[in-house]
Amino acid sequence: MNHYVDAFLKEVLEQVRYKRMHPQIAQELNDHIESLKETLMEEEGYTEDKAYEEAVRQMGESVEIGKSLHKMHKPRLEWPTVLLIVGLLGISLITMFTYEYYFSTYIQGASYLYKQFICIVIGAIGLIGMYFMDYKRIEKYSLLLYVAALVLLILTFLWGYELNGAKKWLGIGVFQFETAVLVSPLIIISYIGLARKWSKRGKSGAMFLFVLMMLPTIFYVRGNLAQGIIVFIVLVGIFYKHYPNCLKLISNKKHHFILWIAILGVVGTFFIKKIIEAPHRLERIRAWLNPSIDPMGEGWLTIQLRNMCKGASLVGNDGLFYTLEQLGTT
Repeated sequence: MNHYVDAFLKEVLEQVRYKRMHPQIAQELNDHIESLKETLMEEEGYTEDKAYEEAVRQMGESVEIGKSLHKMHKPRLEWPTVLLIVGLLGISLITMFTYEYYFSTYIQGASYLYKQFICIVIGAIGLIGMYFMDYKRIEKYSLLLYVAALVLLILTFLWGYELNGAKKWLGIGVFQFETAVLVSPLIIISYIGLARKWSKRGKSGAMFLFVLMMLPTIFYVRGNLAQGIIVFIVLVGIFYKHYPNCLKLISNKKHHFILWIAILGVVGTFFIKKIIEAPHRLERIRAWLNPSIDPMGEGWLTIQLRNMCKGASLVGNDGLFYTLEQLGTT
């Protein structure tokens, strides 16, 4: 690199404190200087060394450029989001405290408030770590992360703990994890990385991405249907965003639309079939729509919630607990 350019870039980057952006900024500035240099040599007849010197001069004051770039690339904390999360967590702790205060006689085992607090601390540590993580660094491990997530789903599908016909917990020692929820972010993040890479490989890339989109759905169906639907919708969105770059199977827009309707129709029919095959899911839907058909069974919880909502107030004894007493619930 020319010594004029080297000195200029060094002075600019000294002003930018966010060091992760240094390589990108240096590349962009260097490309611009190279372009100016080529123009000066071709149109003005400058020698290479003189052209570099003039190109750097035309770039402007290095310190001022560095300060401007620092303001542009300075990491910003999303305070509205942070305050919203803190507020919701505060509400959850108040709810647990209120519950234990009124029902302390009936609580057995570990405190719900204590459990909630521990979960908040663990979640906060994870949140901070993810906030400062540079996701571009793990992009090259996308396939490995995807395979790891899929293996966890398969292990749960084969040997997971089953309750009420659902296999969605995997035991590790004394701990049990709801695998479907745990691996969902991992599948989505890794699929984005794979889509960015394979979208440039034409038809083979498109078919590969399509298969990877369908595979997790198969194992979600047995474990956590609702989570599977959410993940599938997200993966379809990611695939569709990269679809024009990886394959144009049908150029006709009408046929393109029909193709997607057919795919979603087949998948939707499969999900509906799984719901119909599970009587407890149908009972939940019926009880939610008309809880009076089974007021002491499936509809009991819906009726209690509706009564609570009708009689509850934000503050005071005429709210939730008054409603519970009126219902004869201790």
